[in-house]
Formats: sequence, C-alpha cells, structure tokens
Amino acid sequence: MLLIQFLLVCSTVFGLPGNVISLVTPILFLILGYISWKTLIIILSLVAIGEILEFYIGYIGSKVFGISNKSFWVSVIFAIFFGIIMAPIFFGIGSIIGVFFGTFLGTFLYEYSHNKDLKNSLKLGILSMFSRLTGTFIKFCIGLSTIYITFINI
Repeated sequence: MLLIQFLLVCSTVFGLPGNVISLVTPILFLILGYISWKTLIIILSLVAIGEILEFYIGYIGSKVFGISNKSFWVSVIFAIFFGIIMAPIFFGIGSIIGVFFGTFLGTFLYEYSHNKDLKNSLKLGILSMFSRLTGTFIKFCIGLSTIYITFINI
C-alpha cells in the first residue's frame, strides 16, 4: 500500500494530482484501524497545503516577475495540454517535459504576442517555468512527508 502511495505522489511530477489520489492509502488505513483520525487530518491538511502552495507559488511568482494574469492562465492551459499530448513519449516521462515546456511556451507566446519583445518574452517564459518547477517540487516534498507520516503511524 505504501508503494502505491509513493507512486501516486511521484505522479505529481507529471502534473497529475497524485497527492490527492494518494489519500486513498491513509483513508484505507483509517478504515482498517491502522491510523487515527488525527493522523488522517494531518495528512489531509498537508495535501491541501501542498495544492495551495503549488498554485500560489506559480501565481505569486508570475506577479513578482511581471507576468500578466492572462499570460499566467495561458501558461496553465498550455501546461495541461502539453502534459497530456506528450505523456506517451518515453513511457510517460514526456508529460514532465510537456508540463514545463507548456508553461514556458504559454507565457512566452502570450507575452511576445502582446509586447513584441523577444528577449523579455523569453525571460518571462523561463521565469514562469521556474515558478512551476518550484511549486511542483514543494508539492512533491509535501507528498513524501505524507508517506512518512502514514508509515510511522501504522
């Protein structure tokens, strides 16, 4: 069960909601009596914090770097789109590339279409991708901590 939880948490790197889906394991452990409600609430809280932080870091990062709201949302749409279409490449690893490439490309294309400044658009695309990478990394680390909490409490 913990291996399944680990694999689901790892899927967050692919842009999937792995931490949310991985909640199945602690919920089953609660039902089977292996963990307490207190432990489940801690795990649920951590997963919620991870989801919020991932979005917040991307959004605030875009604000700090001067990326427009519309550009941010275009980057989110491109990240989802490229994550999906590139998923079959390299046995799913392509979705990782797709998510980060889509984030970059969405920001770059939107910014370039509005300000016609290639250098600034490239910079903003890279910064947007960096924000996405940072948020994903933090969410992944939080997911790993939920596995640890589950493991020490069973």
